[in-house]
Amino acid sequence: MAVFHAGDSRVYRLRDGELRTLTRDHSLYQIWLDNGGRGTAPQRNIIVRALGTAEDVEPDVSVQSLMLDDVVMLCSDGLNGMLPDGVIARILRQESDPALAAAALVDAANAAGGMDNVTVVVGRFAATV
Repeated sequence: MAVFHAGDSRVYRLRDGELRTLTRDHSLYQIWLDNGGRGTAPQRNIIVRALGTAEDVEPDVSVQSLMLDDVVMLCSDGLNGMLPDGVIARILRQESDPALAAAALVDAANAAGGMDNVTVVVGRFAATV
């Protein structure tokens, strides 16, 4: 799977029950964390690289291997800003249907306060019949 990323939406992979983030946020907050998190933390929503903010935006590009039954999720920060990774992983493990998993994640983010718009796309890598 090829992943092209710019901004603070995230791509996750659930494999064997373990959730892994495949992207890094392009935010002032992430830069602050990367530099040791000293001093006052900047707001989490200040994006330093995103589509539409400049004429030329350089995305991060990676190629990820997928295994049978891997679950891949793309989400806006309205999801990961409201739910910790452990809750996201639990919901993805509990719901095997990708569409129902996406709906359950949106519902959980809204129930947790829904402070931002929530977009979630979930897919499962499966063998063709």
